[in-house]
Amino acid sequence: MPPRRSMVNLLESPSLRLSMTARTLGRRNWWTIPFRVRGIEVEELQGLGQSIVRTTVDSVVRSIAEWKTLNIKANFAIAETFPLPKLVPENAQIVMEHPRRISERCTALLTGAFDDLRAAENQITILRAGANARRTGFFDPGGYDPGPFLASAFSKLQEVRELDS
Repeated sequence: MPPRRSMVNLLESPSLRLSMTARTLGRRNWWTIPFRVRGIEVEELQGLGQSIVRTTVDSVVRSIAEWKTLNIKANFAIAETFPLPKLVPENAQIVMEHPRRISERCTALLTGAFDDLRAAENQITILRAGANARRTGFFDPGGYDPGPFLASAFSKLQEVRELDS
């Protein structure tokens, strides 16, 4: 059975102290506190941010590779059977807090990559819906191609990887 912690010990815990400090500063994100708090170094927090950026970039690059392999433009006849595109991570806003600590260039590249991925998602969604409409003769897929957006996002993410390492 773990030892019972007294109220004094609880008040001295690093996480509670960090939380209280963040609240007194009126900050929403605990990682933006610019000084050392009970053993948590700024460098450790930056390392955490780099790890989050690296993990997100790896995940998004895998998603891009999957969609390039599917090649929705070449397989337009069966495009409606493709899964819904999920290229931009659900936690994109949270992830965008971390590249700011790496560099301004990293932030700009990641923002641009996410914009390209949103555009690619829109193109894919239109092509998926258009595959059904084409049977009736009312849709021309010629104006829609997610490929350039995927390629642009991929190159930006590769630059982010270089900056992050």
